[in-house]
Amino acid sequence: MEGITDTYLLPDAAILHIENSATYSWKIQSIDKYGATTESPTWVFATNNTNGLPGLIYGYIRDNVTGLPISGATVSINSTNRATTAASGAYLFLNTPGSYSVKATKSGYSDKSVTLTFTPGKVVASDFSLAGTAPVYYNVSFNSNGGSAVTNQSVAYNETAAVPTAPTKTGYSFAGWYSNSSLTSVFAFSTAITTDTTLYAN
Repeated sequence: MEGITDTYLLPDAAILHIENSATYSWKIQSIDKYGATTESPTWVFATNNTNGLPGLIYGYIRDNVTGLPISGATVSINSTNRATTAASGAYLFLNTPGSYSVKATKSGYSDKSVTLTFTPGKVVASDFSLAGTAPVYYNVSFNSNGGSAVTNQSVAYNETAAVPTAPTKTGYSFAGWYSNSSLTSVFAFSTAITTDTTLYAN
């Protein structure tokens, strides 16, 4: 209508449904108070967002036996784009949208690869569990509380320590091994070792 102008913005819902690499058409229709209609020509536009938002992938790399984070591991995309895990085992990647082979590597562990999809402007979480190429060992030490020395043991993760020869001390009889220095908790040698451990003679 001559002499009257107005501005109309697309609602957010409509904008969210506009896709990349697509063609759209639109026109304006006016209706006066008597019901007469007037239409504009149809305009056509195409979307071609060649510099779109990257995709983001993050996650954690952990030891598949202990569950502990692996720091200093390398995460690479198609053997080129790389990131190094922090002390927490965390990594983070921004990359061009698409599907890629993502590999996690660390000396002393077997490599692991997965195919992940980077979606424009979206965040995807993907954790890795790496298997060590050699067993993880923990130290089991024996505090004889003034008795004869007892040799420490190196025990593989989730295995059990061997019952050592009992220590001796003049004027005392040996009453077993305890897991705390206050000698209130008897240690069972059927207990799986999952960390460095000190046992105390009673």
